[in-house]
Amino acid sequence: MESVTTDADAGPVFRIGMLGPSRVGKTSLVVSLLTDSERLLGGTPVVLRAADSSTRARLRLRRQELDGGLLAKKFDTAVMRGSENLTYFELDLKAGQATDGIRFSLLDFPGAWMSEHERRGSEEVRQWDECRDFLVGSNILIVPIDATVLMEADQAAHWQSVPAVLETLAVQEIAESWAGYRNLAPDEPALVVLAPVKCESYFADNGGYRDDSQLLRERVLDVYERTVELIRLNAPHAQIRYCPVDTLGCVELVKVEWEPSADDPGVQRPRGTFAVRGKGKISIAGADDILGAVCSLLVEAQRKVTTGLAAGHIASAQDMEVRGRELKRGFFRHVLNTLNGNIRANELERSGELGKARALRAQAQQLQDAVEMIAGRASSGRSKVL
Repeated sequence: MESVTTDADAGPVFRIGMLGPSRVGKTSLVVSLLTDSERLLGGTPVVLRAADSSTRARLRLRRQELDGGLLAKKFDTAVMRGSENLTYFELDLKAGQATDGIRFSLLDFPGAWMSEHERRGSEEVRQWDECRDFLVGSNILIVPIDATVLMEADQAAHWQSVPAVLETLAVQEIAESWAGYRNLAPDEPALVVLAPVKCESYFADNGGYRDDSQLLRERVLDVYERTVELIRLNAPHAQIRYCPVDTLGCVELVKVEWEPSADDPGVQRPRGTFAVRGKGKISIAGADDILGAVCSLLVEAQRKVTTGLAAGHIASAQDMEVRGRELKRGFFRHVLNTLNGNIRANELERSGELGKARALRAQAQQLQDAVEMIAGRASSGRSKVL
């Protein structure tokens, strides 16, 4: 079972599902991951960047919104635009100008689709089915959680609204389906990340004024307890990590108002207002834990191939053309041979372009070193293996 594209003429596409309701911060989390990768990969020839113009445009728009809030010294979560369409974020992890690399495909979608509304049109139903198939088939499932919802609920009416605001039942149902799908391929790596976002006001390790980190973790595990149980029951081999993220790091929650939902009678939704600390210098925290977990899965995939029967079969292939085909067959094999440069180098060596082959292998080694470096970094004190 494979949850990636392994086109013979391209590198593997590693699918990452982002499972969360409207305005939870899915797009902002992607921006945080991309921004923090610049720090992690600084000093190396490897970069993580948008792979196409539409991804660049969408991420640039969200970054402009965030930068505008920093300049205005104020953020209002209610006015941040949520996703209105099904959106794929395509990111490439590559060394220099190399053609080959690892493609990460992340899916964002209007969180309202997670609700069972009778008003849905046929096209919305079709697109939600596409979203659900992508989420269930991903190797990695990231669940962004609005920390403000859990930490600022201080009345019974607020807590009664939490399941609807965070769509916890829909998250639970999709996570259970994901785990069942992963259980059909127990040899493939599988990871779920519970990622509270907008955590700046609850940690004291990144400029915050108080430390409510333990309370945040307790509330996340309490609200998502059944989701974790179902994942463990249906996919015992899956890793589950808790990775809270400061989306910007330089803001502080100053006011929360719980307002009646226009779409859900009886439901109240929090509207948070954030002030900018100091000079407003972005200081993301926690995103590196998610990137490290993703790279660990790539390293695990490589190790499984290197030590398994597939590697032995590849090594025993004598004919170069047969070898070329074998290098591209299967996700684990494709990851391994993209990281070590075997696929493209093999083709160049067959055509006599040995200099280009050597350069390609050098770039592949740089990519592999960067992946192993990120995977090997010690996780922060925030991140926990569940």
